[in-house]
Amino acid sequence: MQDNNFLPLWYRNKIEKKKRIRFRICMWIMSLIIVVGGVRFFKYQNEFKSLISMNNLKNNRNLKSENEINEIQTKKYDTINAFNSLKKYVQNNMFFDSLEVSGKEIYVESSFNNIETAREMIENIEKGKNYKIKSIDIHNINEKKIITKIELEVKDYE
Repeated sequence: MQDNNFLPLWYRNKIEKKKRIRFRICMWIMSLIIVVGGVRFFKYQNEFKSLISMNNLKNNRNLKSENEINEIQTKKYDTINAFNSLKKYVQNNMFFDSLEVSGKEIYVESSFNNIETAREMIENIEKGKNYKIKSIDIHNINEKKIITKIELEVKDYE
């Protein structure tokens, strides 16, 4: 019976009351779901932000470690290139007691019998366009032996 007009009034009121109660219960459940969802959203919003910031921090650390690895690799290549260019440059013109290559810098320690040969070596380095002299230390141990410590910087790699 679809038409309520033929039903008794007490029955129609009872059905209408049930519909109102169902409607109110549905509204309460919907509003409760909305409120709980909103509370959860605001509660976990800060946690989402912290998770995002932690993820960004982790990515930054990974990028820094990759950059450090790349810097180490470029320093190794610079050292190899500096040593190869020095090896080509020397060609039996100079003799070293100690040679240290670190990146683009070369530390040379040589001993000579007189000051003239030390001066010739320094002039030879200055004439060449491959190296820039950063510092020179000359120590006179005795009349027969002169020790020079030279710090060079490589200008070009070719």
